[in-house]
Amino acid sequence: MNSSETDNTAVRIERIVTLITVVVPFVALVAAVVLLWQHGVTRADLVVCAGMYLVTVAGITLGVHRLFTHRSFHCVSAVR
Repeated sequence: MNSSETDNTAVRIERIVTLITVVVPFVALVAAVVLLWQHGVTRADLVVCAGMYLVTVAGITLGVHRLFTHRSFHCVSAVR
């Protein structure tokens, strides 16, 4: 096996792991909502979840933008 084939295999494995890491939690969330509908999850819960998700995504996006684009605030190296 030459280095090109090894690189392709490594890239393929990385993509599969990334796909699993992204898709499995989302599928589990959807399955939990479906199974618990009206027994623990209501429409209000979904609205609160969506609202908090949007606030979190906006905060992370704005923070990363300010950090890397404008360098307008300083943080510890672990956060960077």
